[in-house]
Amino acid sequence: MSVSGLRCPSVQACELVLQVAELQKLDTSVHERIRCPSVLACELVLQVAELQKLDTSVREQITLSIQLAEKLVNGRISKQQYIDGDVAIRAKRDELCQKMDVILASL
Repeated sequence: MSVSGLRCPSVQACELVLQVAELQKLDTSVHERIRCPSVLACELVLQVAELQKLDTSVREQITLSIQLAEKLVNGRISKQQYIDGDVAIRAKRDELCQKMDVILASL
């Protein structure tokens, strides 16, 4: 990604740009009025990377839920074990979705 001549090829590079921006001692009145476009772009890159990570985790939870259902159908676990496992998986998935919603609302 290239923004204002600054390249952010990875999430790590963008994290470094944000750290440098925080370390720079800018006049607070100037800092309140404008923000460096490269810093904004890097913040977006980091948020999108976090969304992708959360999305992967949600997909893993869905896979676990499917595997649990298959075990129930095949008779390898009892109905109560399925219910207990599904409740835990669903709670984790809901938590991940809430985190994703917070990030999406901030974009």
